[in-house]
Amino acid sequence: MEAASWKKVKDYSEIIFERKEKIAKLTINRPEKRNAFTPVTISQLIEAFTICRDDSSIGVIILTGAGDEAFSSGGDQGVRGNGGYVGPDQIARLNVLDLQHLIRIIPKPVIAVVKGWSVGGGNVLQLVCDLTIAADNAKFGQTGPTALRFIKAAMNADTDGLAGLQQFAGDATMLYYTTDEAKEGRDAFNEKRRPDFDKFPKFP
Repeated sequence: MEAASWKKVKDYSEIIFERKEKIAKLTINRPEKRNAFTPVTISQLIEAFTICRDDSSIGVIILTGAGDEAFSSGGDQGVRGNGGYVGPDQIARLNVLDLQHLIRIIPKPVIAVVKGWSVGGGNVLQLVCDLTIAADNAKFGQTGPTALRFIKAAMNADTDGLAGLQQFAGDATMLYYTTDEAKEGRDAFNEKRRPDFDKFPKFP
């Protein structure tokens, strides 16, 4: 008897949603961008993961990237704004956080299948899955002195109790001190004037 082939569940512009019997497979389909994701990619993944969660006939979910060069290289820098990534709604946001949360709470195994690069936000996606299967050419990376600092602080906050939380708070304070908003507060105090915080956006 022949093994069942993958069948398309629904058409999307930036992902492929297929299933084979009880297995769903979600593929980030932007190989020309090393599967960097946009807000559109994320919204489509959220919808597809939600369908998988609600369909009782699906038992396991595979997340992967198209082609052999990359699982995902993270957020597409071509649509990166000041406070996140800008989608059709023209609002800069980090909507990948919603996807990460959804992957964590789905009561079904989510397996990342990684070929090629898994970097930045793409690397975080495979980290939040329940299991990662790495091909021979898989390469994992997280870039940026501040990003690495906060990853370590987050791990310490989880495993080292209040001492870890103290470190995380200190690192967050350090990062805040480098922002224009914090500098405005400092300068206003030193210049004995009311600070103008309205010029700084309040991101969603």
